[in-house]
Amino acid sequence: FYDADGDGCVDDLLSGRRVEYWDSGDFPLPYSVHVDGAKNIFDGSDIAAVEMGMSSWSGLPGSTAALSCADTTEQRDSQALDGVNLVTFSDPDFIFPNGVIAVGIATSFTEATVFQGRMVRPGQIVDADMIFNPKMSFKTAPEGTGFDIQSVATHEAGHLLGLSHSAVVTSTMHFVLNPGINATSLEAEDSIALVKAYPNAAMLGDANRIIGHVLDGDTQDPVGGAAVFCIDAASGDTIGCDYTIPADGGFQFIGL
Repeated sequence: FYDADGDGCVDDLLSGRRVEYWDSGDFPLPYSVHVDGAKNIFDGSDIAAVEMGMSSWSGLPGSTAALSCADTTEQRDSQALDGVNLVTFSDPDFIFPNGVIAVGIATSFTEATVFQGRMVRPGQIVDADMIFNPKMSFKTAPEGTGFDIQSVATHEAGHLLGLSHSAVVTSTMHFVLNPGINATSLEAEDSIALVKAYPNAAMLGDANRIIGHVLDGDTQDPVGGAAVFCIDAASGDTIGCDYTIPADGGFQFIGL
């Protein structure tokens, strides 16, 4: 799935963090929120929190990605192939595993396919839904009990854009939600992952790169799926996280 621009060649910016992708013509990406929102929240702050979480990924310097709230909708049931990017707190059909707070599910095909009258490429996302677990408690204010809606929405929005989890424990995209409101804003490595997935031409023209490969020390075979961290020498902070590509064990950081 490493031909997001559809030119028939492997993309310049490979990354195991980007497992699916939207076509550039789909931005700004519209989504709708089920009108009822979260249970026990009746002031509209739940829907506003979802919008703020989504907007964290829009307008990042160097990236073309953008999301836009189209409207609220009476539709509560997410459908993988209806072409509606839905956020819902009360899907009647989805079965959550124990301990799962919410899911962000992107749908793509493994082969070139005609979808709703247009040809889509392998890995090209055609539908994405965010489903909050109705058995969990959610909140929009510091007081009370439950998970912060904006934090959850920010994390799941990364999945809707085709990004996988991060191995950095402080990252918004870490596979365990950070406590409190720590996941409401993106960390540097979240932003870098998005810019690599959806770069604009101006950024690509000026950006530096750190490129390498992870190989087996005995066989020299490429190692795919290895986590590679880029660490700031002065502060010690991890500012980048990538996963190597199975074909050649390659990784790449850009724009640091």
